[in-house]
Amino acid sequence: MSAVDYRPLLSEYADALHPVRLARNILFVLLVIGLLVPLAGFVILTFTDLMEPGLREYYQAGPAAAPDAPRERIPQARVSDAQTPAAPATQTGEPSAPAEAPVDIESGARTWRGVLGVAMEVAKAMLPILAALLMMAAFFASLLSLVGRLGGAKGFIGATLWALILLALLLPWSRIFPGMYVTGAPYTLYELLSGTAEVNGWAGDPVSLWDRIVYYARFVAYPILALAVLLVVHLRFARGYRTAQEAMVVLPVETPVIRTEPGA
Repeated sequence: MSAVDYRPLLSEYADALHPVRLARNILFVLLVIGLLVPLAGFVILTFTDLMEPGLREYYQAGPAAAPDAPRERIPQARVSDAQTPAAPATQTGEPSAPAEAPVDIESGARTWRGVLGVAMEVAKAMLPILAALLMMAAFFASLLSLVGRLGGAKGFIGATLWALILLALLLPWSRIFPGMYVTGAPYTLYELLSGTAEVNGWAGDPVSLWDRIVYYARFVAYPILALAVLLVVHLRFARGYRTAQEAMVVLPVETPVIRTEPGA
């Protein structure tokens, strides 16, 4: 096949690579957002007081340690009736207008726990699916590169393998295999609150150095590791795509040869 005949076929494979690259970009953005959600929950819980009111009292009361406690129950602080002042009576014995109730400082904490709880649950459920789609996009790019001889197969295949590693990091192994200690990088708000209560000793249990190392490795280092692997996938795919584009530019084109007769 001459270069003139091969160029239209090559262009078709190159055009098919563009939507794969677009899908890769969209999945990359969604995965970054999904991995930042649990980290944002950790930062808000650790460095701010937005979710703090009522949590210490909740875990000191011991419901989290009860054997029949719901697994995914998120602590909700309650306001006692004693905090609402009763309406004073007038001289005629009739109650006056109810006194204005004090501002519930725990309502904001409940709101933050509710919003973050839903966001972290959605992120944990969607991240493995997004990682699987990213791996498929890199795999299709590898096929297009090999079948169409576009070049850049090394980068695309490397992106596929790293995407497989990312999928392994994001899968909820403890739910797939009950009793397994290893879990995925995403976590729910319940898991974060339970780990924070344990490492801060809110329930009165002693905390060792190993417990603190496991806590920060689980809720900080693990998601950051997944972000680093995702960045490697992005760079490997970009390298393969750039190589394929360069091959399209330098592809030789057959030019007609003009022969002249001697003495013409």
